[in-house]
Amino acid sequence: MSILHANRINNRGYVDVKRVEFMATLAPFFTPNHMEFIEQAYFLSKNAHREQYRDDGTRYFEHPKTVAWLLAVHFDVHDYRTICIALLHDMLEDSYIMTPRFIKRAFNRKIMFGCKIMSKNDFDKAVIGDVDLAYYQRFVTDGTYRELMSKLVDRIHNLTTMDDMDPDRVARKVAETELHFPSLQEALLSCEIPERMYASAQEISTALDDAITDRKLWLELQQIA
Repeated sequence: MSILHANRINNRGYVDVKRVEFMATLAPFFTPNHMEFIEQAYFLSKNAHREQYRDDGTRYFEHPKTVAWLLAVHFDVHDYRTICIALLHDMLEDSYIMTPRFIKRAFNRKIMFGCKIMSKNDFDKAVIGDVDLAYYQRFVTDGTYRELMSKLVDRIHNLTTMDDMDPDRVARKVAETELHFPSLQEALLSCEIPERMYASAQEISTALDDAITDRKLWLELQQIA
């Protein structure tokens, strides 16, 4: 099922809730201590991305916010570290505010590790060559279910919110997804994951396949038009 049918997702693909409702909705599934981590990640991400906007004109923070919402509410991933990683996942690349050391001090080592896995900052094209290949391989070799889930839902959301992008650019992103993400899906479904979240992993993998299919159909319609 398309994430556009997920609870509180608007017709542009973004969660339509403010901070108070966001936190209140997640609160039953996390301890008060874990909710403090999530709320801290929410504030830091919102502040770091405050001057950034997406291609469709939406403020950038709505993207990590929606990824975190989809993980916790739509896919029932009730692991606070995963939700924090989702909220912070673009900060090492797109913001000067956060560094791995700062994330570790503000949160913990596992959240810092997850944010590093989600970032391409460690890869030097002049040294590595194919940065995309190295980046996606790292999810398979070094990632845990937290980073794999976050990356798959990140890509699901990106694919869902591409209507305002140039079709050629969208086609390249779809091709990249079809090339690199099957190995991430396989890694997620075969990695060490809490039993209570295995069904969520399966649903996320299926949702990515659906998002690819929907976007390819959109591309076909653009060609016809």
